[in-house]
Formats: sequence, structure tokens, C-alpha cells
Amino acid sequence: SNISGGGAGLIHQERLAEGQLVNIMLVLSEHRLAVYARVVRVEPIANQAKWRYISGAQFINLSNREEDLVVKFIFREQLRLRQKGLL
Repeated sequence: SNISGGGAGLIHQERLAEGQLVNIMLVLSEHRLAVYARVVRVEPIANQAKWRYISGAQFINLSNREEDLVVKFIFREQLRLRQKGLL
């Protein structure tokens, strides 16, 4: 649901536990990164038929290259949304 250089918001069907390690596949335009993250919070989503939870997860042990790719992706997406008047 959202992403930063330090972590991501995840929307999912099964409840995750705080502290749980998860493997996430990030699709950043032309790059795909398999990263690990630790779940730091879990909240139920009301009135959703398909997705039932939103979690905040902090990336673990990202390399400098991986972090740079994430941050560059975020900046490109922000620029694209600004150009469309959506941000």
C-alpha cells in the first residue's frame, strides 16, 4: 500500500504477528528485489471483502544498492504523480 526507504505498508488476507519476519518481492519499475522485513504493526481493515489486514513492516539488512533503488523509485513515482496533478 505504501513504501519508504525504511519499510513498507502491506495489505494482506492472513493476520501477521508483530515481530514476524516476512519475505517481500518489491517490483520497482524495471527492478525486482526480494527483501526481508520485520512486521512492526498490524491493523484490521473494516468492511473489506478481499483484504483484511494492513501491516507496517521495516526492511531488514537492505544493501546500499537496494536502498538506493527503493528511494529512486519513490522519487520517480512522486514526480510522475505531481506531473499528473495527483500529488
